[in-house]
Amino acid sequence: MEEAAGEQGVRFSGELRTRPRHDAADGEPVEAGSPIQICLLGPFRILKRGHLTVLRNGGKAEALLMNLAISSIRHRNGAPRAELVTALWPDCANELAGQSLNTLVFAVHRQLGDAVGGAAPILNSAGNYRLNAEAGVGVDVASYDYLARKGER
Repeated sequence: MEEAAGEQGVRFSGELRTRPRHDAADGEPVEAGSPIQICLLGPFRILKRGHLTVLRNGGKAEALLMNLAISSIRHRNGAPRAELVTALWPDCANELAGQSLNTLVFAVHRQLGDAVGGAAPILNSAGNYRLNAEAGVGVDVASYDYLARKGER
């Protein structure tokens, strides 16, 4: 991903095409030009400023982001803490698993937060966790669905 004249751009076959950003608060997903893109289409990938990123926590961090990405498509409120704990640590005591979730969320913030200006990539509100779309964490499926609906009009 590259920026040109302050607009979001995506390079296709060497050609830079610009696209406006969508306002996540209006229910429109942040597009592929977002600082952090969680890719569920094809092999799971995390793009940070357009570059493939491998998280140090590996499988657990990727599983957390995948669960949150899927949850962001299904529910606006995010994933309940208990659901994440059960999905990530099914054989672990709830208290220990809860502490592990806190540690993992913090580790993801340390690894990805700089791409969204220091904002938390994962938000926790009322016991639910969700991706911070307002700061620029996008999901490719949501962008695809939005653009497909827009193209049908």
